[in-house]
Formats: sequence, C-alpha cells, structure tokens
Amino acid sequence: MSTLHQLQEHPLETTSRMGRFVIAMFGNAIGRGFPVANNLVFSSLCGAIVLLLAVIGLVVAWKRGLFLHYALPWACLLLFTFLTAAFVCVGRVWRGDYQPLTPRYTTFGALCIVALVPLLFAAFSGLREAALKSGRTGLGDHILWTQGLLAGIYLTVQGVNWTYAQNLMQEWRLTRWHAQARLHFLGRIPTYVGPDLLGGKDELIDRAAQILERLGMLKPPRATDLRISALGKEVIPEGLKRGQMYGLVQLGPKGWHVEGFALASRGRSADIVLLGVQNKEGEWVAVAAASALSPPKYLRRSIGTDWEFLALSAPKKPGEWAIDLPADTFGNLQKGVLRAWAMDYGRHILYRLPGDQQFTLSYDNNAQEPAADETANTRL
Repeated sequence: MSTLHQLQEHPLETTSRMGRFVIAMFGNAIGRGFPVANNLVFSSLCGAIVLLLAVIGLVVAWKRGLFLHYALPWACLLLFTFLTAAFVCVGRVWRGDYQPLTPRYTTFGALCIVALVPLLFAAFSGLREAALKSGRTGLGDHILWTQGLLAGIYLTVQGVNWTYAQNLMQEWRLTRWHAQARLHFLGRIPTYVGPDLLGGKDELIDRAAQILERLGMLKPPRATDLRISALGKEVIPEGLKRGQMYGLVQLGPKGWHVEGFALASRGRSADIVLLGVQNKEGEWVAVAAASALSPPKYLRRSIGTDWEFLALSAPKKPGEWAIDLPADTFGNLQKGVLRAWAMDYGRHILYRLPGDQQFTLSYDNNAQEPAADETANTRL
C-alpha cells in the first residue's frame, strides 16, 4: 500500500508515522556508532534532540534580531534538509518503521547537523558578553557551561562515529581482498559463487581483466602457475580451527558440489578457498577457487548496524563457502583426492583444511558422462 493510500485511509496515524520517520532519519546520522539495544529508539531520541536545539536556535535568533543578518542562511539549509527528508518520507514510510535507518539516508541528517552548529553559534553569539556587561555574571557562567556541554557532547558523538567509520573501513578493506583474490583466479579455474563479489558477470570482468593485463595495469596479474607451492606458503592448521571441507557430492552429469568453512588470520573469513588435486608428478594443483558466502568479518557493532533492518538475507556463518564444480574439473584423472586450502590473499598464506575427499570417476560408454561411484563421498 502506497503512502498516499495510507494518508487517505488513516490520515492521523500516517502523518504521525511520517513525523517519526523524519526524526529518526535525522538522528540516524549521529547515532549509528553506539552499541544500543534498539537503534530505532536511540535514533529517534537523537533526532528529537537535534530538532529541539534547532527550534531553540531559531527562536533565540529571531527574538534577538539576528535572524535575517546571521541565522537566515543556516535556517535555509535546515529547511532544505526538511524538504528532502519529506520527499524521502513520502516515498518510503510505507515500507516500515525501520526504513529511516537505511544507511544512505544519513546524508540528510548530516546536513541537518551542518546547519545546526552555525545556527546555534549565530543565535547565541555575544549573549554571554551582554550578560556580563549587564552585571548578570551568574547567567553568563550558565551560558558558558551550556556551550561547553553541547560542544563536549558533539565531540563525543563525533568520536564514536569516527570509531564506527574506522570499523567500516576495515570491513571494506577486507572485502577488497575477497574481490581481488577471486579476480586473481577468474578465467583460470572455476570461481563461481552465488553472491557476485566483483559487481558484474564473470564474462565482462574477464574481458576487462584481459585488457588491463595487456596494458600492464593489473597488479598483480591473474595467476598463471596454479601449483599450490607457487601460490603461497602452506600452513597446516591444528584441528578444525581454520575450517574444514565437509564433503564432495556429485550432481549427476552437471558435476559436483563441495562446501565447508574456512578462516584466515584473526578469525576472519578466508579470502578464497583453493581446491586442488595431485598431478602425475605428485604436485598439488588448484582446480577451483571458492569464495566465502559471508562478509570477511562480521562486525556486529558497525556493519551489523547497517544491515540490522535492511531487506537482506541473514549473514552466513563466518567463513562458510560452497561451489559447484563442472564435470570436467578433474581433467583426465580417473580417481584421486580433492584437498582444500584457506587463502589469506594479502599475506600469500595457505591454511590446509582437514576433510580431504576421495573421488573416483567411471564412464558410461553410451552417455560418455562421468559418474561417481560410492567412494565419492568418502572422507579421508
């Protein structure tokens, strides 16, 4: 049901919801980094305080005769934020009470803060000096303390939001490792995963990578030597701390399905999971690269706030991965062992995962398609 229909059927209730939407949207710009139990309530409280201060600033500026000469530009900017928020509100309020917490709406709340700070400065400028000249020293001290308190609160909020932004930057930096690791193997071995980490179809990304490689602009270039020994230093983890390969399941003539979980350094999801088999010389060679289905590191106090009320699927378990392998993944090998490594791409370290899977291929003379026997799901 659209907002206009809701206004026609329930005008008072819908208008109230729109007002709460705008208040929460303004408060969301300063209340995102705080680890509170309910972000909607806290954002609404912050937004109410911001708007109350704005009203106080406008009234004081008007009564002191400073509105037209000093406060008008900031009042116009404040009005602009209200108009913008109103347009957003009309289009989105029907989606639910938590819509104003959508991350992109913080821009409007930030403009409100930008207008509020100089507005209060213009409205209260010279007030303490005037109180001291009139002999009202007590009032002058109260004004000074109030200004210091508001400045301290504002700086505290900015400090918390700075920490929140630092956490987001860490998440984005780790996500880049995920994307770069997948690009490193794209077009060389199967890298398919449901949620695309590169922002486009594999064919388009592959074509762009070829162009960059010819120009010498892709650094490092995509892998040419797929031997495990050439891709990084191998480390055998203790037990299941770094992850595990759960099993290898045949999907008929379509190929195979394999999944598990894998962690890199500091408990974050592996940048990529390499699956390999032994060649005739006994060397392990990568035949597929699986991407994690979860964010690199699910930071509940930062990116968790962004995802708390968005219409997205629930985040996967950290390090969870899965991949469908084509039927010809193992080449001419009739049987062998599939092994997995969790890759820390930035450090070029490979953590060997337990759970090696044995496979055996037999061929139907009529269908000429590979078929796995009963040992396909046997874990070594």
